[in-house]
Amino acid sequence: PEPIKVLLCDTELAKIYSKSRKGESDFRDYPSKLRQAISQGRCLQDPLLEFSQLFNYDKEILLLKFHPLQHLIDREKLLTSLEQCLIARTNEVGVDLNRCIAYSHTANVLQFVCGLGPRKATHLIKHFKQTNSQLENRTFLIVNYPMGKCVFTNCAGFIKINTDAMKESNSYIEILDSTRIHPEAYDWARKMAVDALDIEESSEMEPSAALEEIFQNSERLKDLDLDAFAVELKNTSYGDQSITLYDIRAELTHRYRDVRVRYEPPSPEDLFHFITEETPETFHLGKLIQCQVYDFARRPPTREQLEGAQPEKDEATGMLKCPLCHTERFHNVKEAWNHFDSKNICKGIPVGVRVRLDNGCTGFIKLRDLSDSPVTNPLERVKLHQTIYARILNINIERFSVDLTSKSSDLRDDKERWRPQKDSFYDRTLEAEDLTEAEKDKQLKQAAKERSFIKRVIAHPSFMNINYTECERILASKDLGDAIVRPSSKAADHLTITWKLVDGVLHNIDVIEKSKTNQFSLGKRLLIIDPRTQETEEFEDLDEILARYIKPMADTVADIISHKYYRNLAQPLPSSTPSGAATPAQATNTTPAATAITSSTSGLPPLTNDAQRILNNLLIEDKRRNPTRIRYYITISREYPTKFLLSYMPARRPVHEYFTITSNGVRFRSKVFSSLTETLNWFKIHYNDNAVTPSPMRPSSTNIRAPPSLQPPPSTHSMSICSTPLTSGSSMVSSGFSQPPPPMPTSGFSIPPPTAAASVLPTAPHTGMVTSGFSQPPPTMGTMPTVLPPPQMMMPPANFFAYFQQYQQQQQQQQQQQQQRF
Repeated sequence: PEPIKVLLCDTELAKIYSKSRKGESDFRDYPSKLRQAISQGRCLQDPLLEFSQLFNYDKEILLLKFHPLQHLIDREKLLTSLEQCLIARTNEVGVDLNRCIAYSHTANVLQFVCGLGPRKATHLIKHFKQTNSQLENRTFLIVNYPMGKCVFTNCAGFIKINTDAMKESNSYIEILDSTRIHPEAYDWARKMAVDALDIEESSEMEPSAALEEIFQNSERLKDLDLDAFAVELKNTSYGDQSITLYDIRAELTHRYRDVRVRYEPPSPEDLFHFITEETPETFHLGKLIQCQVYDFARRPPTREQLEGAQPEKDEATGMLKCPLCHTERFHNVKEAWNHFDSKNICKGIPVGVRVRLDNGCTGFIKLRDLSDSPVTNPLERVKLHQTIYARILNINIERFSVDLTSKSSDLRDDKERWRPQKDSFYDRTLEAEDLTEAEKDKQLKQAAKERSFIKRVIAHPSFMNINYTECERILASKDLGDAIVRPSSKAADHLTITWKLVDGVLHNIDVIEKSKTNQFSLGKRLLIIDPRTQETEEFEDLDEILARYIKPMADTVADIISHKYYRNLAQPLPSSTPSGAATPAQATNTTPAATAITSSTSGLPPLTNDAQRILNNLLIEDKRRNPTRIRYYITISREYPTKFLLSYMPARRPVHEYFTITSNGVRFRSKVFSSLTETLNWFKIHYNDNAVTPSPMRPSSTNIRAPPSLQPPPSTHSMSICSTPLTSGSSMVSSGFSQPPPPMPTSGFSIPPPTAAASVLPTAPHTGMVTSGFSQPPPTMGTMPTVLPPPQMMMPPANFFAYFQQYQQQQQQQQQQQQQRF
């Protein structure tokens, strides 16, 4: 069977008609989709009739979008222009009144005939329907219908009659009624037909017969001298009718010839723009677009490539990877060779990135067009489902695909390949002068902005009339925690306090002044608004701000940078990191030199991405040395002052979280703690309460997994407990039990594997307590923790809760006895 021919066309008009009042009244019992299909078919047959359906009382034709800037035109003016266009096209084509009477969907076009309009057209059709008659002759418009002479003169030439269908009628049929010739020029048309056939005046041949013969042999009209005929009419007081005579000859040659452009199937370009809803103005070469990565194109490896491939070792993860497909999941050489030997496992060498555009087209970015720097593995640049910017290099209309480039130089258009071309009259010299002047103005504005502060008269040792650049230079030689109060560039009622956290990291605090006596003096009320919570804190003077707001934060920063697991990445790291679980006794005997590795700072801290990359390597190395331990590190954030990065590796992937220092302590996971020690103690227990996703990094840095050999060995018990004795000097509240309380369960962090020495209990007093698995001693237990570790992390011993309940009862009894004493 022959394939069904499918034509694609615009459905906007059909959708509007299917939901219009006219469509619902014409097809009440039809669903909207069926009405849309009917309108679509009619539009292909005669678009003029279908467009006229929307020119109604509701003015639904304005719902059609003819131009992107159509909404900027006045609606009434646009409606008038559309009406004039429909009138011109309708009178070019002509209207068959009998067809309008028989088919109601064609009646709406009659209103655009010259001299009629909506009211007269509706009344004309209604009259012929009520009388059950047809228009057999144009004269019936005057004889059988009370039409005025002026209206008849305007519309007679545009109302056509199918004379071939009226042959069986008893009325006189005028064959010229099927042409555009006006009844006033019928005599001239008959004379032209007679003269073309060389019929003598004495001949008995009817003029209508001559016209029928001329319709069959219209070539004989070419021999007529119409100019002489026009001169003859002009001499008989008819005026200059030369144009009319030429129109009559053209009409006798082709009766009511449709001058409209014939419908042609859409070209590939039209189909592309129709399906994608794009235009040459919105989708062209050099267009900057957004696209989403959905796949990576690869070239299947040849047999020779697989035989000659050698596994490469990734220094960051210590794992082997395939040099062809860059797969990083081999723990040993055997797995890598199995990857090379097996068929259809190695995907091959990456050759590009496949993307999808918003309009449905697919795009391809070659590796050489992915970045200005050479790229061998596209996964190092982009990820799946990542949205990127690109420019169009080529458009393949048949395949609905485009070639793109995402180079930074192409996105910026450094070579001006995609900018509109400048004509020969463009003054490039004046452009260079304007650019130079603009650059000077920019520099002047920048310099004025740096100096744009009002000098203040404030008697305080920490106040200086300087800008930020000078403040940064002065604080570079100051101690950590020092602050400078300076004027603010925001307004005269603002001050800025800049204090030093570490070398290269300064924090600016905006202070709002209230109750000022004059513009230069200090306000009596000083306000600081928390940018996160928008809470306002009020102070009386600058000393109170320095003592109550900045000094607590400076003390907290000092505690952080003196912590033994704080890493100042601006300094060279120590050659080795401690390994093994640190007992409280070991922590007590640690020398200050060992714990203050990074207490002093120098240089500029690295950016967050670089810091995470360095810490990832440290954590992986620690995990390789001791798989049963969860090491953590702290470092400052250069981009976000007052924020510190807490990095740890609970399983096979490093995790990075931020905590913030405030005047009230440390804010971590929406909780506020009074000190760093309290924060870390809470973190060691609740580190896995909420699944913290790793900070965003490049794939080469974030896709780091430790080999299975580094994972903690499986335990034979239902839980993992390790007891570490405390020294006799350790402070701990007596439990009141007749026997030592059971050791506290661990928080789920890694615990050193048991050894022979650890299996033997020491002879120290029975105040054993379990370490947390961190390389820092747990807090001294004054009271039992109110929040137990999550159940998914461990299971406590069977008698733990019984002991804990007995312990609480004894504590309550002791409190009651103390109250009775007082």
